Amino acid sequence: MSLSEELKERVISGSKLHISDNTSRNLTRLYISALTAVAVLTILGQILVQKALNNQSADSLIINIAGRQRMLSQQISKLSLMIESNPGNDSLRYRLKKVTTEWGEAHKGLVNGDKKLGLPGNNSREIQDMFSTITPFFNTIYDYSLTLADKKTPSDKRKQAIHHILQNEPEFLNVMNKIVFQYDYEASKKVDFLKKIELLLLILTLFILVLEGFFIFKPAAIKIRDTIKDLIMAETNSSALAKKLNFVNGSLKRSLRELKDINLALDKATILAKTDQYGLIVDVNEKFCEVTGYSRLELIGNRFNMLKSHYHSDTFFNKMWDTISSGKIWNAEIQNKAKDGTLVWFDATIIPVKDGDSNILQYIAIYNNITERFKNRINEQRIKTVSIIQGQEEERKRIAQELHDGIGQILTGLKFSIESIKGDAEEKEQERLKEIRVITKQVIQEVRRVSFNLMPSVLSDFGLVPALKNLTEQTNNHSHAEIVFKNYAGYQRMDKSLEISIYRIIQEALNNAIKHSDADKISLQLVGDEKGTDIFVIDNGKGFDKNKKSASSQNQQAGLGIRNMQERTKIINGTFEIESIPGEGTSIHIHIPNFEEEKILVHGK
Repeated sequence: MSLSEELKERVISGSKLHISDNTSRNLTRLYISALTAVAVLTILGQILVQKALNNQSADSLIINIAGRQRMLSQQISKLSLMIESNPGNDSLRYRLKKVTTEWGEAHKGLVNGDKKLGLPGNNSREIQDMFSTITPFFNTIYDYSLTLADKKTPSDKRKQAIHHILQNEPEFLNVMNKIVFQYDYEASKKVDFLKKIELLLLILTLFILVLEGFFIFKPAAIKIRDTIKDLIMAETNSSALAKKLNFVNGSLKRSLRELKDINLALDKATILAKTDQYGLIVDVNEKFCEVTGYSRLELIGNRFNMLKSHYHSDTFFNKMWDTISSGKIWNAEIQNKAKDGTLVWFDATIIPVKDGDSNILQYIAIYNNITERFKNRINEQRIKTVSIIQGQEEERKRIAQELHDGIGQILTGLKFSIESIKGDAEEKEQERLKEIRVITKQVIQEVRRVSFNLMPSVLSDFGLVPALKNLTEQTNNHSHAEIVFKNYAGYQRMDKSLEISIYRIIQEALNNAIKHSDADKISLQLVGDEKGTDIFVIDNGKGFDKNKKSASSQNQQAGLGIRNMQERTKIINGTFEIESIPGEGTSIHIHIPNFEEEKILVHGK
């Protein structure tokens, strides 16, 4: 080889190294840009979530106060009637004035906003129009209530005030119901909008990660392969001349240092593993061993099956192998199990490494530990679900109280009025009155039953066990089934939210057994110790095949009830198991861990 050819080869070799440096810097800039974009999208998503949570809190307060307005207007009407029958009672006048003042402040706060009540006053056009419609009725009731509360008001003006209050209350309640529903509808629209924004951010993040894989990791792997190929070729050619050998050795050392630095950076910054083309592990870094709990000797030569958590289906892994074996980069979130049994979530990217003929030599797997982020995501979803359920329970409690205090008392008064009717009525009229008394009694019993199912007072007053005894007695009285309740738990009271959750699960289980299983004998058992509580609901109904999906509406409703029980059990960190044999009945087993540990989850913290 001539000197000119050597010089030319050296120039070419130096140019390649210069291009390699530029490529490395470009890849670094692209990598930093991609990470920055992902970080910005993540922070933006958190900001939107926090803002949405604050808005949901404000919306919940507005809906609560708006719903309370209906109760206060009914209380005003009730006090007005009581004052009419007892005009000299100053206590009733004081209560009427206090309720009217509170009612008026809340109404003005809903319309114009009130910082003290936490009401923003930024109502939509639809709600503003509804308030414009309801204002005349509100003003009339408000003014006449204050007039009635004044003890100096003469008798004729008192009667006039009561007449106007009772005349305007139905219209006020009608429009106020529409306002409450509109508030709830607008709050739901905000949640839907947030979901769309979060979905868009997720799509953008995944798109950036895919671009990162294609435009950063794949070019880096190709560049490393080409660099190694050039070095081997240079080493072969350098054997002809000693001078060229020294030059090539120097270049090789520099390249090896660069590769070492790159490998060190990857080893420190990422969780890394390599396999051969058959999927056998050939190398792992220290971070991989630290997260999984396995040593290098335990991992090398084995497959990743030893880390399987059995969370993903075989289809998931088949799709992964189809992707990487075709030479494409694969990226997904995957759950693995460490040596001590701990479940670990990874954001995994597997990159096929090919030779010059596009034959796959090995696979490089780069992981990012997202266990905490995954837990936070699940916890956020549980918090939302808990908030919804708590809101439902509050609404149940409010409706039950209104049924008991409002409709229940009115029906009781109607019953006493009918029973007080006496006189020489015809036999046909006496029979009709007797029928009316029976129907009134049945209506009162039905109202009490509905009120009890919505929110039994014995549950909040005396606890879970007395409430379950009362539930089984009520169910026995109103159904064809015989329910036997046995309590082996041996505890007194629990956290109120936890008691409600357990009560609703058992209520749903009994309801399913009676309505859908056609059972005539049901066993309900509570077994408890220091580790937690086990609930068993066993019936002798017709049962069902868990592996067969029925299209009948009755079975679909039963399936919905089972899903509700599973969701409520999951919220309090319990386990739900159901066994059923067609023609032999169904058995439900629910295990709830130690109550003190579950208080945190029940309250959504």
